[in-house]
Amino acid sequence: MASILKTDKIEGVTASGTVQMPAGMVIQTLENFDYTRSTSTSTSYADTGLSQAITPKFSTSKILVIVKHMFETSGSIHSKAQVKLLRDSTDVCYLDTMIGYAYNANYGTDTYSSGNCVGFVLDSPSTTSQITYKTQYAVGYEGTVNVNGDDSSSYERSRGSIVLMEIAQ
Repeated sequence: MASILKTDKIEGVTASGTVQMPAGMVIQTLENFDYTRSTSTSTSYADTGLSQAITPKFSTSKILVIVKHMFETSGSIHSKAQVKLLRDSTDVCYLDTMIGYAYNANYGTDTYSSGNCVGFVLDSPSTTSQITYKTQYAVGYEGTVNVNGDDSSSYERSRGSIVLMEIAQ
């Protein structure tokens, strides 16, 4: 015989009010967007302007980070955007080495290209304190790199986006 349990709310027995979820369950999901266009000619990393804070409910949780940026490179046929993900001030990974670029360029003498960078990373922050994930970018080799659209743009393709999902372990 099958049983049915119906409820409107589940509360923890202890004062914390937090119920441990089964492994693999999504505990919380947060997202943020950035349309601000940033430009660099430096090989030193700078903030893209895209970030999102999260306070994990459990220290054993993993955080699935999904990041998307649109890049344009110019000034050299060797221009390349380099992208990395940070948790607070700690490097988590270099997205440009994990995910290939889909630049639309005429190689040879063309010095302009554009494309999207999408990265998926499963991080283990081991904390219940607030942490912030953000992206940084730099020029690879030479030239100029632009990231995201401009402030007045609402064109979906040009925005940077980040999604954080806390996953129970």
